[in-house]
Amino acid sequence: MVDTSQSMRDYVENFRANLPAGITYDPILSRYFCNDRRFLNEWEVERYLNYINKFGFTSFPSSLFANGEEGAWFDPSDLTTMFTDTAGTTQATVGDPVALIQDKSGNDWHLTQSTASKRPVLREDSGLYYLEFDGVDDFIGEEDYNFGGPDNVEVFVAGEYFQTAGATIVSFGGNNSSAYFISHPDGFSDAEARVRFNSGNNYGIGETPIPAAPHKSVIYAASESDTALVWARVNGVQYLTANNDTRTSGWDRDQRMLLGTFRTSSGFYSGKFYGAITRGGTRSTDETVQAVEQYLADKSGTTL
Repeated sequence: MVDTSQSMRDYVENFRANLPAGITYDPILSRYFCNDRRFLNEWEVERYLNYINKFGFTSFPSSLFANGEEGAWFDPSDLTTMFTDTAGTTQATVGDPVALIQDKSGNDWHLTQSTASKRPVLREDSGLYYLEFDGVDDFIGEEDYNFGGPDNVEVFVAGEYFQTAGATIVSFGGNNSSAYFISHPDGFSDAEARVRFNSGNNYGIGETPIPAAPHKSVIYAASESDTALVWARVNGVQYLTANNDTRTSGWDRDQRMLLGTFRTSSGFYSGKFYGAITRGGTRSTDETVQAVEQYLADKSGTTL
């Protein structure tokens, strides 16, 4: 009989003895590290290296901002980016309300919540980290940012909703004219999600009718003004390529970036937030979109 436990030990020992360039292992924390990422085990490292090998990224997804693109990257699995105070002096641990989540893009689009009772809670389940929003009044984001004027803007987000009433997982600008939001799910269109850019049309995307809760989704949406298109995908499937429903102005205005709500008084999300990436500039290639979707799928335990 094959001793599978010994085979596994041999695999791990060999893996640690022959780490690829740029990967380090901390025996005290029992974690692997590479640039701005940390990994729970050998398989997460291998998935990361597959992204690099397939898509040519040297630091993923930091490479999305390599040319100075404005935007943000929020990653609850990186505990070094979350704090229990808005000043960022006390790092959050699992079970703590989060007052500050730092942006990892390099643009410093950090988000805070100054009211203690409205803070999402950092949770962990089977190695997956997320912010839990209560659907009552939790949200994070009291700062205004802007994309610097590019005509094209895109957003990726991963979440799991707890209730089928419509709610917003991420928004930029709330109800202002030059903005976007993603509902998850969406009671307006009875769909898994909804996307809207710059006061344009409301598009229900994903499965219909609304899948029973709880339900996980990885969502991508983009406003591509140079081709007058709005794009949207859910769990790796493209649901929308809409013509003539996007705007070429307004992305240079200061708008409020919000996680867990449509605006500060309504649309509160009930569920898990696993991460989001948003950026201005040229829309990502199809291969890059697929790579980011898989990255967020791994972060959230979602099957594409």
